[in-house]
Amino acid sequence: MNLKSKFLAAVVILSASSSALAVPFGDGGAALQASIDEITSNGLGDFSVNNSVNFGTDAIAGDSYWRISASGGSVSTVVLELSSTPNANSFGIFDRTNIDNRVELFGGSSGQGNRITLSIYDNGAVELNSSGTAAGWFGSTTFGYYLQTASDIWYSDPTLNIDGVDHMASYQGTDADYLTIPNPLFGSTTGVWLSNEYLLAWEESAGAGGDYTDFVVIVESVVPVPTPGSLALMGLGLVGIGLIARRRGRA
Repeated sequence: MNLKSKFLAAVVILSASSSALAVPFGDGGAALQASIDEITSNGLGDFSVNNSVNFGTDAIAGDSYWRISASGGSVSTVVLELSSTPNANSFGIFDRTNIDNRVELFGGSSGQGNRITLSIYDNGAVELNSSGTAAGWFGSTTFGYYLQTASDIWYSDPTLNIDGVDHMASYQGTDADYLTIPNPLFGSTTGVWLSNEYLLAWEESAGAGGDYTDFVVIVESVVPVPTPGSLALMGLGLVGIGLIARRRGRA
C-alpha cells in the first residue's frame, strides 16, 4: 500500500469512528422539526415560512464540550419540554476534568421561557445570574452539558453515556431564522436565531430511536470545543497533504 493509500485509509477509519456516534433519531427528526416549526417564522409573522434548518440532517458534529465565547457570560433559555416526567428532569453543565462535578441550570420546576445566565471565570469559578456567589468550581473553562432524569443522566459527550448513544442533538443558528419563545409569566419574545446560538435537543429514553423533544434549550455566546479525536483527524489530514505534496515535488 503506497503512502497516499495509507493516508486515505486512516482518514476513513477515523471518520467512521466519529460518525458512529451520530444522532440516532427514531423518526428521522420529524417530531423535532414539527415542534420547532411551530415557534419559528420568517420574522414577519408568517409561520407558514419556517426555519431553514433540517433537524434530521443538520445536527452539528463535535458538540461534546463547549466554552463561553463572551466575556459577559452565556444565556440559556428553555425552548421546549415534551418530557413524560418534566418535574423529574434537570439540566446543567459538568466539569470536563471531573464529570461528577456538576452545576444545575434548570430544575424540574423550570419551563418554557425560563432563562439563566452562566459565567465561568478563568480560575474555574462558576456563577449563575451574576449572583456574586460561586455555584461551583471547575478544573477548566471547558464544560459539557447534561440532562438528568429520574433514572439516568445523559451527557453531551456520548462516550460517557451508559448506552453509548448520543442523547443531545445540536443545531447552530443561521442569522436568518426567527424564534418565538413563549413565557407563561411575561408573554413571548421573538428574535433572530444567531450563529452564536445553538439549540440543544435532548432525548431522555435509553437506547437509540428517540425523537429528541424531551428537553430543548437555546444557549448563546458559546462555541463547541474540538475533542482530541477531531483534532487528530485534522492533524492527520494536514500531515497527509504535506507528505503527498512533498512526494509530488520530488517526482
